[in-house]
Amino acid sequence: MCFCIVFVLGVTVPAKAHDGTVQSEADPFDFNVTSQDFIHTDADPYKGFFMLWTQNNTGTAWSGVNFSISSATNDAVFIDTVTWDTANPSDLCSGWAFDGDCDPSSSSGVSDWTISTNGLSMSVTLENTWDDGQIGWIRVYTDNSTSSNGSFTISVSPTLVPEPISSTLFIVGAASLGARRFWKTRNTAS
Repeated sequence: MCFCIVFVLGVTVPAKAHDGTVQSEADPFDFNVTSQDFIHTDADPYKGFFMLWTQNNTGTAWSGVNFSISSATNDAVFIDTVTWDTANPSDLCSGWAFDGDCDPSSSSGVSDWTISTNGLSMSVTLENTWDDGQIGWIRVYTDNSTSSNGSFTISVSPTLVPEPISSTLFIVGAASLGARRFWKTRNTAS
């Protein structure tokens, strides 16, 4: 069970054109809030990856990361290999992405991801938890166009691993409701 708290700050951090890398391993972004906005200033061909080096200082491990895109025209979208190859059969992902793979990747691995039907958000599930204090990177691919004026905002928020007590209380509550229903049904049948 995962939960996500979203709190977006008005602070923005510029990203480089083309490669879209924010910060570095030696100087990671200190992710001590739940959500953060980054302005991605893109350049021709207006397609490429957004890579964030960050340190988890939220006090809680992450099980995943959520991304959303906003721009004046909403022409920028998140993509994966299947989405890209379906929309651009004559211009495959391998023409510009790492190893011909547009799928999200991370230093903590990626076990799964989903892209919204409009392409404006992507939720990435990590293979391994991103522990408090851990430094790492996560990379996702975007498809932009000149009509977006070459820039858009990416909001990033981690999916937090639930506290053990929350999980325990959920399981105990569900078991109690099940037992109550069982006894009620049994007594009614008698």
